[in-house]
Amino acid sequence: MVKNFLKLCREIKMTRWGEKKCVIVDDNTTNREVAIEMLESLGIKVVHQSPSSYHALSEVFNKGIDLILLDWHMPAMDGLEFLDYVRGTAEGRKIVVIVYSAIEDGDSINIVMRSGADGFISKPITFEKLESELIRTGILSGSFKEAKVK
Repeated sequence: MVKNFLKLCREIKMTRWGEKKCVIVDDNTTNREVAIEMLESLGIKVVHQSPSSYHALSEVFNKGIDLILLDWHMPAMDGLEFLDYVRGTAEGRKIVVIVYSAIEDGDSINIVMRSGADGFISKPITFEKLESELIRTGILSGSFKEAKVK
């Protein structure tokens, strides 16, 4: 019964908002798994997850991505370097990029937004923070709490 309810919830979201495609870039496996769970519960299809910015670059441009959920602090190439590469292309400028980090002071958030991010979420990511930022950036059109099941 619970599985049927969750399936119905996903169908309502996909009907209401259309399926969006997302790439998650985070070097922490647990963070990726939690984000996938939350995004899929909102009707967003995670088409690729990557622990490395380098590996994610090729995936971003091959799958018609609507959203990138991006950790700021990663080894080798951090999230802002990755963002710079993405925003350096015409296709990449159309993708909504939400950066998340444990650092949440005003100066850091300003750095992220000036770097070309569309949104910022402070860790830990919660369902409410994610949903709110997805609505604010236009990936979702309204809170699922507003949807009525007939």
